[in-house]
Amino acid sequence: MVPSLSRALLIAAVVPLLLAVTPGSGSGVGDLNLCLLAPHADTEAGGRVRALLPLARPTIFVADPLAEVRLEQGGRRLWVRQAALLEPIQGPLPWPLPPLRPGERMLLQLRPMGEPENHVATIELQAGAAEVLARNEALRATLGSNGDLWLRAVEQALARRDAALAAALLFAFEGPSTPALDSLRRTAYAQDCRTTGSASVDTGPSPAP
Repeated sequence: MVPSLSRALLIAAVVPLLLAVTPGSGSGVGDLNLCLLAPHADTEAGGRVRALLPLARPTIFVADPLAEVRLEQGGRRLWVRQAALLEPIQGPLPWPLPPLRPGERMLLQLRPMGEPENHVATIELQAGAAEVLARNEALRATLGSNGDLWLRAVEQALARRDAALAAALLFAFEGPSTPALDSLRRTAYAQDCRTTGSASVDTGPSPAP
């Protein structure tokens, strides 16, 4: 059983973000929302969505089925994954590029299933400082496949109100599946994601390849 304190802290700290999916000019499609579980992001002035990354290899996890996921930097496309016919992209995605350098920036673009290419949500990603990345990557390496250690690390991040690290560890692609961790994942998911119509999505990380 996940302690009630963890649930209370989770509700206060790790709130899934409903991303506005903005149609391109002349698309004729109304606004949609996507529920972003990881990385943890915030909406800033002007509607810009930004995520400060505490890990050099962050997991990407959207509750909704996606047609395409893109990573871009300086106007250049670094990586893209497209859904197969009738098989949307679902579940947590491991970081597909080399580890981020301290302070490195790029754009994450997400396209919902069934939408045209210019109908995307964009998140500005920025890696943390060198000492932050080093400390957190060392922490992740010590957790192994021990579910109790993962849960303790998430709870400690929550206690410090470090929402970015808590979400990164809770939904990490390589994180184990245990009753306590899965319960906490469902709690985070249930806060906002049900409003997007994605209640059937599996919120547990897939096993590492």
